[in-house]
Amino acid sequence: GFSAWRDGADMIELLCELTDPDCFKGFPHVMDLVGQLEAGLIDVLNGSTEIDDLQKISDAIEDQRTRVSPSIIAAMERAIVREIEELPDRVAELDSESTLNDHMGYLGVLGPRAGVPNSDIERAEKIVKERIEAIEEETTTADAPEIPRNKRENEPFDDDAIRNLFAPLLSL
Repeated sequence: GFSAWRDGADMIELLCELTDPDCFKGFPHVMDLVGQLEAGLIDVLNGSTEIDDLQKISDAIEDQRTRVSPSIIAAMERAIVREIEELPDRVAELDSESTLNDHMGYLGVLGPRAGVPNSDIERAEKIVKERIEAIEEETTTADAPEIPRNKRENEPFDDDAIRNLFAPLLSL
């Protein structure tokens, strides 16, 4: 099977190369291969795809929008809409503020590509911001522990002290 993070954007590139009449002219079964790759990419987009992988695939599709089949574009748009609909569950699992901030940036790019209304994007961004605030509230700052001063710190550590330290080992 194909993986969104490993194969997604490369599949778009390969599909575009395979459908380029100058690249694989006369190559047997090109259209069968294209059909299989398209089906695989649509399966990837219909599955559970992380938002950063979805962004990479979406970027690749946008770069080749005129050369990519409408079914792939439709699958991408459905994946984006699904990501926004499932956002509350997805961000509830995240506990990194930087990851959540990245998530918010992806929403601002992906939402318009799928025709998601601005109000829905803003609502999704608000959910992410609320999760960031919840993480900030959960985070507590601890005071640095106090290290008790050892009264023996000022004692000299000379040759006699070293001999006394290692004397028991010499008698073994």
